[in-house]
Amino acid sequence: MISPKDSRIVCSTSLQDILNSDFFGLEQEESLKRVYASVRAVAVGGRNAAWFVEHPLFSGVLRHYRRGGLIAKLIKQSYWWLGAEKTRAWEEFKVMQYLANHHFPVPTPLAAMYVRQGFFYKAALLTATIPNAKTLVEYLRSLKEQDYPDLAIKVAQSIHQMHRLNVNHADLNAFNILLDEQARVYIIDFDKARIELAQGQWCWDNINRLERHLQKVLGEQGQTFMVYIRQNLNKS
Repeated sequence: MISPKDSRIVCSTSLQDILNSDFFGLEQEESLKRVYASVRAVAVGGRNAAWFVEHPLFSGVLRHYRRGGLIAKLIKQSYWWLGAEKTRAWEEFKVMQYLANHHFPVPTPLAAMYVRQGFFYKAALLTATIPNAKTLVEYLRSLKEQDYPDLAIKVAQSIHQMHRLNVNHADLNAFNILLDEQARVYIIDFDKARIELAQGQWCWDNINRLERHLQKVLGEQGQTFMVYIRQNLNKS
């Protein structure tokens, strides 16, 4: 643990000697340019608060936690302080570490940070980049239906494995499923995810959420692909 002033960083041991608050830009986003060779905004998702960052020791994705919905018009970046272990960054970092330790394909969690200000805090998460990854949406748009079954098997197996580890993904959608150059499936964005005591209805809630998103983004193509996913999940 590194504890500068009223903030704290938790990170992988390989980075503990170099990381400081400038790597997260929670107080001044301009500080990112002082430590990274390249800072590029993430085009999809992230609520305009996520960046691809390049450092001599790693390539990463930095994300600031931002609120959505109506409350975001009043409070964009602050959350009620309930203790370090309850910060959004800490909780997501722990879930990703748990999955990585069980050999589940997620981006390597590199570091998390919070800055406490009285009764509120701001937070950020740093994960490793998956080189040349495409979202499930991008990947599907390049496929013909005859190629759906093989891809659906991989996606269904990944979801099933996540559920066997009792991880309840709070926002399983087609932008949070990535494929690398070898078509290996990764799941990302575990903000508000939980490690449950056992499998239950929440597993199907995850699946139904993914189905609604595929229908919304890809229409009939998304619905067709979802049929193949459900067929494989029913075999699991």
